Amino acid sequence: MVKKILPAFLIALGTASSAAAFDSSYHCCREGFGIPERVVNFGLPLGQTMSKPAGSALYFFSVLCFGLNAGVELTPLWVVSLYLLSVTLAVTGPPVPGGALSALAILFAQMGIPTSYMAVAISLSLLIDFPGTATHVAGTLCAMYVGNMKIAKASGEE
Repeated sequence: MVKKILPAFLIALGTASSAAAFDSSYHCCREGFGIPERVVNFGLPLGQTMSKPAGSALYFFSVLCFGLNAGVELTPLWVVSLYLLSVTLAVTGPPVPGGALSALAILFAQMGIPTSYMAVAISLSLLIDFPGTATHVAGTLCAMYVGNMKIAKASGEE
């Protein structure tokens, strides 16, 4: 299984882009795992979108820590707003290298974090983006494999 996932994983690791690894992920599902086309056409885009909210935790806790460090008043409304914005931006963010930076810039502006903190956020984002994207792509492919096994078992196609 690792050998089949490896090309998509390496593309995602080298580019920090799930969109760049999509074609390789598609071929991994179709040719490597033998998943039917209708399942791949539905499941792969859905899987790539559904696993993006994990990025919302990164946004939420990053901005929360920067807010604490910057001395921003953290009211319950501020925290709820940060949570809702983090989830929304994680799902709607562009699947390109540095896509997280646009989300962080929006969050910093909306949550009152001084722009001087963006330099640190950029550095941390670059360190996290490449392995995070590769893990995201590999997780989606593993979910596609397991999901296809469940579908095959349920329909008696083992």
